[in-house]
Amino acid sequence: MKTIIYVLILSFILTGITVQVQAASVGQLVLEKGIFKLRRDKIDQIYRQTGQEIPVNSMDEIQTGPKTRVKIYLRQKNEIIHLYSDSFFNLSTVDDDKSELSLPFGKMRCNVNLTFSKLKKSKRRFRVKTTTAVIGVKGTDFIVHASGFATNVLTLAGILTVASVAQPDISVEVPKNNATKVEKTAPPTPPTEVPEDIQEDIKTGDTEDTWKVDFKETVEAEEPEADAPAEPPSLRPVPPEVIEQVGDAQDVADDVEVLLDAVEKSIIFIIDEQ
Repeated sequence: MKTIIYVLILSFILTGITVQVQAASVGQLVLEKGIFKLRRDKIDQIYRQTGQEIPVNSMDEIQTGPKTRVKIYLRQKNEIIHLYSDSFFNLSTVDDDKSELSLPFGKMRCNVNLTFSKLKKSKRRFRVKTTTAVIGVKGTDFIVHASGFATNVLTLAGILTVASVAQPDISVEVPKNNATKVEKTAPPTPPTEVPEDIQEDIKTGDTEDTWKVDFKETVEAEEPEADAPAEPPSLRPVPPEVIEQVGDAQDVADDVEVLLDAVEKSIIFIIDEQ
């Protein structure tokens, strides 16, 4: 009798483990050509066999080799990611509420058809983060190329609203067949229409050399004129709450200075449906 109980308990444990393993898979990856490395739980595995469907989990890290194409299917193929050569990619979080992906370096194309979140009863969030950008998506087709302190974005379908984190009040809408570029913490360039032949080169190429786009100059914000003080500050006592606000402002200024010198600077892309 005890043996039967032990067998049943072991069966339940193994069944629970199997369910957890299956639940951890958030999609499939297919190597179309080349080679890539998959890191999962700090264990690296190299794949060379093309056409094989490989389950992917949240927090998986993928590094593609030269002359490589990898396709990742998420959410029953409602979200498709095309990875190009020499790219670093991370499936940060994929659940019923959102997909948060990371592209520290390289190039990717995303085809997104958002479904509704079971938790919030609204469309799921799809977000991509690079070392310089955060991209929020609401159903569209676009290409992102991240390298160093610059991010290039080409809209193939839908509309993008692009803003720099350093200057969030300055934004541009980038319609279909247009591209924009954000360098370091500068505002995004105004949308530039991209001819079809250049778009094809961007779609098929791996390097930034294919972005033969004559980007326009960024539009800097005008500095507001400061109002002259009614009387010299030294003749008026400074209230304690103002002193506290000045201290907070200095803290913010220090934080901004750190951000300007940091490697991870961000650009926010809010992508709306067409």
